[in-house]
Amino acid sequence: MKERNLNADLIRCVAVFSVVSVHFLKNNGFYSTPVDGGDMLFMCMYRSLFMVCVPMFMMLTGFLMWKKQLSRQYYKGILKTLEIYVLVSIADLIFKAAVLGEEVTLWSAIRGILAFEAANYSWYIEMYIGLFLMIPFLNLAYHGLKDRKQKQILLVTMLFLTMMPKMVNNFNLTDLSWWASPGSSTDYDKLDMTAIIFSWSYTVKPFIINLAERFPSAHILKDPLFKLFPDQFLLLLCQG
Repeated sequence: MKERNLNADLIRCVAVFSVVSVHFLKNNGFYSTPVDGGDMLFMCMYRSLFMVCVPMFMMLTGFLMWKKQLSRQYYKGILKTLEIYVLVSIADLIFKAAVLGEEVTLWSAIRGILAFEAANYSWYIEMYIGLFLMIPFLNLAYHGLKDRKQKQILLVTMLFLTMMPKMVNNFNLTDLSWWASPGSSTDYDKLDMTAIIFSWSYTVKPFIINLAERFPSAHILKDPLFKLFPDQFLLLLCQG
């Protein structure tokens, strides 16, 4: 029997808790409240802290799948995810029809499932399918780099692509009135960097593994809390 990786379970627990913590902000008026005063400063820090939720799952995917190769068996691995998605979507549609009183027809149900709209937050499955299909090629690209310097350049490039657009476009910097009172801005996430951030999150995990293999005496590289740091660092830089 394969030994369970407790470090991976720890990351999953932190990520799940972070998901709930982030969605807590959706219905409490945070996104429509001007950033002014200590309370909103705390809430912005709270949001930045827990925005690592999905990238954590992506880093974990990188950890578990960084050696996957093109094969028929690999592509069969997506079937379990699709089965779970369909079952959850059906349960969600039944709830919407029976409890919420929404009109659900056979055609709307099929269309909703295929369009990833039947279940709330199905976008994650839609995103994961795309990532799953790209993983063997991402692995080929990463392992095809000749030396450590090229891998470092890749990470710096991904950091630039995720950090700079977010910092420049997150607020209305071209409006002089914004500079007069930046704390009154209610602009959030003007530019969607999701795809690039997910790519970063997947790529950084093999790099950490390489570091751990290069410096076996550096126990911190093997610590699960250290493995959470790259996402925390990235999100604190990139999230407004």
